[in-house]
Amino acid sequence: MGVVALAFVDVFLNIWAVMATSHYLGYDLGFLNSLGVFSLWSLANLVPIPGALGSSELALAFTFSLLGIGRHTGLVFSLIFRAINITLCLLGVVAFLQFAFKTASKSFSVDAPPLLMTLHRMFARRLRK
Repeated sequence: MGVVALAFVDVFLNIWAVMATSHYLGYDLGFLNSLGVFSLWSLANLVPIPGALGSSELALAFTFSLLGIGRHTGLVFSLIFRAINITLCLLGVVAFLQFAFKTASKSFSVDAPPLLMTLHRMFARRLRK
């Protein structure tokens, strides 16, 4: 049940992100139009193209054109979300590399979070058995 709740939270946060981004672009879409944009955008990401390169931009340009806002706004919207995703990925890589360098020894360092230390000890005990 918790996973379903998290899925709903994820969808609502994504719809909110669509509303906020369109607001900062100068257009107030509202909840239903944002839901439509998010739905068509999610459908475009189902196309088996790595990173949905092109299909995402096409879907957003089409959707924003249907809303009467313009294809150019859909393309800018897509580029903003791509920039956000690239930034988050780079931050994740930096965090992973920092953690990897601090824990390069056979056991976790003192800087490792307590949860990871506990998981490490638990798996180490199971492997010894």
